[in-house]
Amino acid sequence: MGINWRKIFKGKKVYRWFYDREGAVEYARRWYDGYNPAFPKAEGNDCTNFISQCLYAGGAPEDWSGVHRWYHGPRIEECSITWTTAHSLYWYLTRDRELTQGLRGKKTTIEELEIGDLIFYNWEKNLDNAFNHTRIVIGFDEDGKPRCAQHTEGRIEVPWDDNVSENVDFRPVHILGDEK
Repeated sequence: MGINWRKIFKGKKVYRWFYDREGAVEYARRWYDGYNPAFPKAEGNDCTNFISQCLYAGGAPEDWSGVHRWYHGPRIEECSITWTTAHSLYWYLTRDRELTQGLRGKKTTIEELEIGDLIFYNWEKNLDNAFNHTRIVIGFDEDGKPRCAQHTEGRIEVPWDDNVSENVDFRPVHILGDEK
């Protein structure tokens, strides 16, 4: 029989969108080593700005409403903190909220990742307990392990566990989007 979504969401605003994983990966492959002039450039740490652009290229809707938002502006200073900062994007994606809202993700395992999903890293695990780097999964190696793209240092086909040690905290996140 299936789920009666109309009954569940009766009277609630339902914001539907489809996450185009291939589109997000295509964008990552195109711009991993450069800057798209249609978006602002962050000096220094640019990884999450790049990841947000990938999500946006995959169809993720900007969120201009409420207290917690995710959007970009013409200058990096006009982007939301969730657009430009790894820990803030992680929190935005994984916080508890209604299923009816746009861009969202769920904590998962490395083995369950798909292309277009994200991995957040805390390189100084014992110092600040906040994520400070983000990568997007663009494919898998012959053993089924994720390969990633990243910015700040523009790299492609990076093994997901590159520079990971016992002092590094990481969290895989599966991006949720309505199915076709």
